Amino acid sequence: MLAKGDPFGRLAQAEGYAAFRPDYPDSLMAGVEATLRAKGCLDGTGRDGSVLVDICTGNGQVLRKLAKNFEHAKGFDQSVAQLGNATQGSNIEYKVADALAIPLPAGSASVVTCAQAMHWLNIPKFLEGVEKLLRPGGVVMVMGYPRSHIPKMPEADAAMVEWYTSLDNVWDCDRLLLDREFAGTDFTPFVQVGKQTVEETYHMTPERLVKYLDTWSSFRTWKENHPDVKPDTLEVLKARLEAALIKEEKELLPVEFLFFAIILQRPGEAKK
Repeated sequence: MLAKGDPFGRLAQAEGYAAFRPDYPDSLMAGVEATLRAKGCLDGTGRDGSVLVDICTGNGQVLRKLAKNFEHAKGFDQSVAQLGNATQGSNIEYKVADALAIPLPAGSASVVTCAQAMHWLNIPKFLEGVEKLLRPGGVVMVMGYPRSHIPKMPEADAAMVEWYTSLDNVWDCDRLLLDREFAGTDFTPFVQVGKQTVEETYHMTPERLVKYLDTWSSFRTWKENHPDVKPDTLEVLKARLEAALIKEEKELLPVEFLFFAIILQRPGEAKK
């Protein structure tokens, strides 16, 4: 269970996810596919009875990139609003479900993915459920990206850090786990068999960057807890970012994201 209600489906939030969240790089996904093939989790034809399960799928951002490799691709999320913006496909199916109670038979999944979401969950219970869901030798991939940075523009980066720090007391999840890329996490009963990272720089206008930040559930919670704060803190951040661009005579912010995929395997022989 994440949080009560729909913390990812507030007004225009699901639409913002679809429009402004960064996409997982093709180079990362290619590496992921190669690892899955090497681990015997797919044959690449999508006709082998393989099943991909994406938990906390959101709008299906990861599911759509991997679905071609599987006969069946199933995405689950507790947010009706997020699923309403999900990418469709001939072999893709979406259902509303609690992340800790996926309605599928034991041993039915070849691969389970969970992207930008495990820090919201009770991790031991999540992994316990995934172990039951996966076939022997199956793989679970924990994916995500920590807080973005603008290291080539120190004043803009400082403004981002200050805004981010202002949210410290409103996180509904263990955000630090994500920012540390789950370092030190106990993944029992799974064995970590790999990790891949790809760094990407997105050149953004201040307006686009703050629209991405406005999708953060933590910021939406902060706004609800501080209805009288004027001007909006994102408007203040936007103005500071615009000032930094003017000072450096630039038009776009070089925003850096680090994407990662932690690859965990259930003990046992994978289906060939």
